[in-house]
Amino acid sequence: MIDLKIAISNAKDFVKNEIHDRPVKNLLVEEVELSENEKYWLITLGWDDRIVPRSPLESAMGLSNVPDRDYRVFFVDVDSGNVVKMKFRE
Repeated sequence: MIDLKIAISNAKDFVKNEIHDRPVKNLLVEEVELSENEKYWLITLGWDDRIVPRSPLESAMGLSNVPDRDYRVFFVDVDSGNVVKMKFRE
């Protein structure tokens, strides 16, 4: 079984190298668990994706735009360390 740190590193590398064509901002581990059948580390990562404008009222009050977070769950095989599946977190 691969170490959890390796699973997290592999999931982060997958985000940076496979699904994003620009630098990823504020990439953080949100959740970690071992699947019930103990075949996968389930690693939830979140990152800032787009800047979402605030409402006109908030903008008038001087509040700035906020980033929209993207959250995805990565299934990392516990034996090989490969990311075998990715899905949007519900």
